[in-house]
Amino acid sequence: MSTQEKTIAEAIVRAEFGYVSPDELQFDPNNPRFGGELLRKRQEQIQELLIGKPYYASELIDSFLENGFIGYEPLVVRKEDGLYVVLEGNRRLAAVKHILQNRTQYETAENKGKINSLEEIPVLKFPDIGAGQDAAQRIYLGVRHLFGYREWPPLSKAKFLHREIKELGDIDRVVRELGITKSDIQRYLTPYRVLLKTESDIPEGKDFWLLGESLTRSGVRKYVQLDVNRKTVQVNHVNAKKVSHLLDFVYGKYNKSKRTRDPSTARISDTRQLKDLARALGSDDASAALELGHDLQLALMLVETREESIKRLKRLLRELTALFKDGLRLRARAQAEKDVLDTFRDFEKAAKSYLENVDTDI
Repeated sequence: MSTQEKTIAEAIVRAEFGYVSPDELQFDPNNPRFGGELLRKRQEQIQELLIGKPYYASELIDSFLENGFIGYEPLVVRKEDGLYVVLEGNRRLAAVKHILQNRTQYETAENKGKINSLEEIPVLKFPDIGAGQDAAQRIYLGVRHLFGYREWPPLSKAKFLHREIKELGDIDRVVRELGITKSDIQRYLTPYRVLLKTESDIPEGKDFWLLGESLTRSGVRKYVQLDVNRKTVQVNHVNAKKVSHLLDFVYGKYNKSKRTRDPSTARISDTRQLKDLARALGSDDASAALELGHDLQLALMLVETREESIKRLKRLLRELTALFKDGLRLRARAQAEKDVLDTFRDFEKAAKSYLENVDTDI
């Protein structure tokens, strides 16, 4: 074991469990979960932001009022200028501070003891041992959030890995310290760094892996003209306009004034359709049709053979039959559902008639 590894191990072992007042704890504006949104904000502003959308620390309030603070899930902190900065648990701290600052609003005879217990909450304090401390904290947080029971969402993991590699300047060191493979790092970093390079984003709470999985497919990579350095996972080149279209296809059209996306305009609804999207985007004609606003089914007609289109129609027909006949059979009394079933039956007859009158020796 190297001297640095011994120092890191010592820091982890010497991390001290204890109880401190929330007044001694400060939010960490550099937390990767927040993607830089809290930088240069005052502590009061950070608390207000965490309580509301999109972090919703307010959702934790009822649990604290009923159960108090669970001792075996301490906040993770480091000492800084006489106070403790919270590395993990900023949302929980925001909820606790909000309760204590609004005690009269929340206090009842039943929960008074639980609220009193919040005046000192459990923390895991890392010792101040210089450079090894930072490494120990990285390893601890990395293991917990990349692989552990308090996992971050994939986008937060990507932000964490990006920051760690950027600060250390050594992707191999991150691989060694966190025990993560380089291929896993690439899965997280490629889509995130594409977003950074093109100054794009995805809707809060949307599935980050829709973008991540799409960028693993050759048709999509060709479409956005993606070139990634396999060793450093740096994005050498990507077409920002094509990425903008891709995000529209995957998450829905972007509304600049509202800074939101309309999911009803997305061309896919889950990862199972990425194969079809990748095939369409691998064709100049089909991708142009998608950019013009046509749906994925029409775009596929421009790249499929006649036999492939017939197979796809049969598959869709089987899926629709199972969905409507089995899923709605017991609830078909409602007029709206009856209308849907009637429409489906008309489609079913037309599709069967078409298939019976074409050469389907496939």
